[in-house]
Amino acid sequence: MKEKVRVSRIDIGRLDEAERTPQGYLKTSAYATRIGIFKYQMPDGSIFKELRPPEEVFDQRSLNSLREVVVTNDHPPAMLTSENTKKYQSGFTSDSIEPVHDFVRCRVTITDQETIDDVENGKRETSCGYFCELDKTPGQWGGDPYDAVQRNITYNHLAIVGKGRAGPLNRLHMDAETGVMIKFDSNKRNETGESGGNIMSVKHKIDGIEYEVSPEVAKAVRDEQKAFADTKEKLDASNKSADELKGKVDALEAELKKKDSEIEKLKAQKPSRNDMIKIAKDRIQLESFATKILGEEEAGKAKIDSLEDINIKKMIVSKVYPEMKLDGLSNDHIAGCFSVISTSQSEGKTDGAGKLEKELMDNAGKATGGGSDVEKARLESQKQDSEAWKV
Repeated sequence: MKEKVRVSRIDIGRLDEAERTPQGYLKTSAYATRIGIFKYQMPDGSIFKELRPPEEVFDQRSLNSLREVVVTNDHPPAMLTSENTKKYQSGFTSDSIEPVHDFVRCRVTITDQETIDDVENGKRETSCGYFCELDKTPGQWGGDPYDAVQRNITYNHLAIVGKGRAGPLNRLHMDAETGVMIKFDSNKRNETGESGGNIMSVKHKIDGIEYEVSPEVAKAVRDEQKAFADTKEKLDASNKSADELKGKVDALEAELKKKDSEIEKLKAQKPSRNDMIKIAKDRIQLESFATKILGEEEAGKAKIDSLEDINIKKMIVSKVYPEMKLDGLSNDHIAGCFSVISTSQSEGKTDGAGKLEKELMDNAGKATGGGSDVEKARLESQKQDSEAWKV
């Protein structure tokens, strides 16, 4: 089960150039916080890395909690409540809170004269005090490791602070300087040529090397890196699909070769021309013999030209021996009966002789279930005469 604890945190941001109101207040914008991995120095001196992911930093509920919060001059010794706010309040944020690239920007109004003087004298860093749930599940973000993830971020106040590690930060057992992920360079000049602290830079890693660039450049580089990663992912998927397709093609080619081999075997089994002539001749003679036995009318109705040889022979046996039951007799048995009939017809046997042959066949079949050695021997002896009907 993931361990989650509620903790308080302080992060560093920066004030933009300010303007005076008719009441003498100071109005300005502040980059209050950002996404990324923040480093915090714990009470035992260890460094703990915490990820503030976009889905948490830009969550609307979290952004709403930064609206109209108290602005203080340095951090108070404890998080603000209705009991101590009056003592430490130096201003407030407006309800204008918006994500800008990787950052959260808000409008700030400073109402306390001492704090206004400090800001005009160069005290321009801001620091959010907030609560969050710490999900102690380590991982990596952008190639950098972290120890935990900040979730359900709820802001308490926004402090105006100077550089250094003194004062309330120590009392909260946190090191704001170590936790800084946004750096403002007061030595750089803005587009108008004026020296000021509103030029913001961030640290960004490219191929393991850390560079200090503007937020816009950092975002552009990240976008390019993401586009490259997406393209690589699509290319890998395409290569995988190509490999799968090649496997299917190889399998189809193997199947075609197998079919070709089977076709060649079938070609080798094809009857010779003489065999085909003999088969055709035997068929013509069988149909002619059937027409002779059955009569032209019955043969025509039966469409013997469309029947298999064995079925024609069954019809002939049934015609000659109508009382014989053919159900259950094997094809060899039927062929044997047909052989007797064809032999009798070719030798001109009388009807009585034909009946005698039938009785012999019936008796042999009844004695042995249609498969005795006597019957087989008799059928074998008649086999030599089986072609006699063919004229």
